[in-house]
Amino acid sequence: KLCGMQVYMPSGGTYWRAGKPACKRLRIEEVEPALRHFVTNGGSLRSSDVLFGKRGLLAQLRELYSFFEAQSSYVFYSSSILVMFEGSAQPGDGKTSVSIRLVDFAHTYYTEESSLFDGGSGDPTSIDVNFLGGLKSFIGFLERLDEDGGSVELPVQVQKCNQES
Repeated sequence: KLCGMQVYMPSGGTYWRAGKPACKRLRIEEVEPALRHFVTNGGSLRSSDVLFGKRGLLAQLRELYSFFEAQSSYVFYSSSILVMFEGSAQPGDGKTSVSIRLVDFAHTYYTEESSLFDGGSGDPTSIDVNFLGGLKSFIGFLERLDEDGGSVELPVQVQKCNQES
């Protein structure tokens, strides 16, 4: 589930924003075009500038996936992955710095405690299959993005770029 996105539009010095309510209304067939709009910076970058490479978005998400396949101490409920990249990068210059962060993890529990919430066994050797499932789905959507796909119309708020933010 997408919780929101903000895309810097270098041509006009504005931001394209789709908040949580707009993203919650996305139908499944609209998720890929919305992600494409995000990773191409509204059309000013190629999706490969953000997705691929040693430190590209997909490599970092796969690294996070590997970590969660190995760890069995915690389960994460309602956490999010924040994806950031330099919006003023130029297509193909190799300078698109991508970074991910795990955020919104206030509902993180030791595996033994999680059985109180999900009716599970609380087995300390079990992995967080829900987090892994969501992450796998996100990676799958990103892997299917192509260069020539269309965009989706979302309720947006365009805001002038603020140099201080």
